Amino acid sequence: LPVEASLELSMQAQTSPEPVLFVHLSLVDINTTGGPFKLSHQFLQPYFPRGGLGYVKIEFNIAMPQKASKYRCEVEKVVRELFKERCWSRLVMAITNHTDNDCGDPFTGYFDDQYVAAEIFQQFLDVLLAPWTTMIQCAKESYIWCFSCGALVNNVVSFTTLQKSVLKSVSPSSNIAFTTVQFQPNFTVHLILAFTEQVLIENYHIAHAFPHMLSQSNKLGRHTDVILMMTDALAGNLSATRYFQTHIDYRPWAYHMPIQYPDCGIVDAWRATTKHRVYSFECKNQCCRKLLTFEQLAGSQLLMPGKTGSSSWMAILCTSES
Repeated sequence: LPVEASLELSMQAQTSPEPVLFVHLSLVDINTTGGPFKLSHQFLQPYFPRGGLGYVKIEFNIAMPQKASKYRCEVEKVVRELFKERCWSRLVMAITNHTDNDCGDPFTGYFDDQYVAAEIFQQFLDVLLAPWTTMIQCAKESYIWCFSCGALVNNVVSFTTLQKSVLKSVSPSSNIAFTTVQFQPNFTVHLILAFTEQVLIENYHIAHAFPHMLSQSNKLGRHTDVILMMTDALAGNLSATRYFQTHIDYRPWAYHMPIQYPDCGIVDAWRATTKHRVYSFECKNQCCRKLLTFEQLAGSQLLMPGKTGSSSWMAILCTSES
């Protein structure tokens, strides 16, 4: 049988038939209207005309024991109903939350009419995800998108605790987190739609797809770095890779260029040169002439997907836990 058609959109001549369940866990009273997670579910709907695609959103307020117990009972009921419907092979979860900018701890809900934070392990992830453990373990693939401010991963203690708790408690296939302090989830729309297309539809492994996903999200790199945590349940370890964008004028080798030189205060201050992959910037002020130089971070690599003449995504392995 001769094949005369061409592959118009993808080099992957298959689509995944596996059922997909989206679970959105949102801190109480956070406005998620128009968010990218719901959009990704809607993007998938035409691919499942006979069912096999689900979406659940649950607000959580687990700041007090009785509220945590109420949340657990609610989730257990939802999980029972979902299992009655079918076995969900692929589970995509999102946690939309705020974090304490000082210690990186996520918020759990209200106490005395104020948001309160709690330690990641036992007081947060263990309570929030424990009712979903069976569903995560039964899924062939599971992904957790952490739509929260960057203090969660920028603080060394909270980031280390996050990795250990993910590995020891629920062990999803992958976790995605973001580093900017004032994180805006809507800026991730191109990234999560690329994930939906390349991972959920075309069935690429997320580690292979991630550089290509980022290539469709160049503006996201101006807002935040992205961290991909991958778990290997059989080996019992977790690796975390940080992806960041470099630009020859504004973010050489991922270092942020100041808008003005702090000593002389001149704006639009820089005159740039490049030699042997080292970027040098000299202040234009005749009375200043200070020089800044930037070299590529040791162990980092440029990613070819999405590379332009002036910018590129880069990757560096930041941690490995076991």
